[in-house]
Amino acid sequence: MALLALLMVAPARAATGWHGETLPSGLSKHAERGVYIHHADDARMVYVTAGVFLRGTPALRMQALQAQYGDYFSGESPQQSISLSAYYIDQFEVTNRQYAQFLRAVDTHRHRDCHADEPPHKSHLPTYWRDPRLNGPAYPVTGVDWYDAVAYCRWAGKQLPTEAQWEKAARGPDGRAYPWGNTWVATYSRNVESTLGRPIHGEQLWLRVLGRLNLDALTQMTQPVGSFPLGVSPYGAHDMGGNLWEWCRDSYRQGYDPGAPVHDPMGPPPSPYKVLRGGAWSSHRGKIRAAYRNYDLLTDRHLEIGFRCVKSIK
Repeated sequence: MALLALLMVAPARAATGWHGETLPSGLSKHAERGVYIHHADDARMVYVTAGVFLRGTPALRMQALQAQYGDYFSGESPQQSISLSAYYIDQFEVTNRQYAQFLRAVDTHRHRDCHADEPPHKSHLPTYWRDPRLNGPAYPVTGVDWYDAVAYCRWAGKQLPTEAQWEKAARGPDGRAYPWGNTWVATYSRNVESTLGRPIHGEQLWLRVLGRLNLDALTQMTQPVGSFPLGVSPYGAHDMGGNLWEWCRDSYRQGYDPGAPVHDPMGPPPSPYKVLRGGAWSSHRGKIRAAYRNYDLLTDRHLEIGFRCVKSIK
């Protein structure tokens, strides 16, 4: 009888993840090994182990990239070893189906999950929500600004990734050029070459091609999430090269501050310009690289920008 009483009051054992870690609340193991399900938005997530990775690009490589593509590539230095705590990241970009759940919640609970600096009376309805080329349920949501992305992540009990978290999840600990490795393969992601079916090696050709591009004539831009399984990152995240640019938590500054923290860096002080990573369906191979850094005004909404979320272990 005493033993039964002890069993009845014994605390429940915490659930353990695929890597032996204690699972945070709201997350459970999926039947597929290495994959987790986040309950609030039904997102599949993957685990990024704690440790060091190589952020940025060496100086000589930077010079070669600048010669090929222009000064856009001067912001990737200096290359530095960065240490991150473990975290989970969405396996796919947030989809229209998932974002629709968030919109229903906004209608019900108003804007309780929004950033404090969000403009008053802001609508979270994406710009291209009704464009049939972009609004399929399994397609990544696009036409969202940084405030939209922050609000969604908070509603789901997650956060936008820091720039460092995004880059580690994309390239792994070995500093590879693309999520899949160091060799460019156009068919491993949704990029301007796979969109248009022709190789584009440099910035000038890319600019000429885009200058002639009639967006209204394009029948398809993005692809459903997970359409390029050969382009998966070392941690199991999909579409981290191409499909859509992805918002990060950090504000943007030109180049990395060599004096900034090297453990769990949070980026520079807040500014109106936020980091974008990963390239899009219209990006050339240089911008699909995992180290490439882009940025935009946090209130801008384009048909090339989406996002994914992270969940901290802490």
